[in-house]
Amino acid sequence: MFDNMSYIMKNLKKFSGELGFDFEVSQQDWGIENADPKRVVEFISYYESFEKLTEKESGDLAQLIFQSAEEHLQENYDEAVRTKVLNFIQAHNSEFPLEFGYWKSLDPKVWTISSLINESKNV
Repeated sequence: MFDNMSYIMKNLKKFSGELGFDFEVSQQDWGIENADPKRVVEFISYYESFEKLTEKESGDLAQLIFQSAEEHLQENYDEAVRTKVLNFIQAHNSEFPLEFGYWKSLDPKVWTISSLINESKNV
């Protein structure tokens, strides 16, 4: 029998180890809790290093990237990072439809990443 929860925890534990995070089983919002505005470009590269991800894996990593990008773009405006995030959105948004829809729905006057998503050509 397929145990979805252990599958999810196994992947989050793997991602945590590879990205140098402490992993706690109780983390409900793994991507948001581990966000780091200084590492957003690294997280995008990590995502793109996989040949294939499940929708759940893509979604977990997208949460990490979107929250990290939000914090980065709120703290300082860096055109290179902004462009990298925009290119990521355009290239991969169909791989994590739930997370994409959520972040897109946020108020773009408050959430910089939502504004960027809505600016994307592929939405």
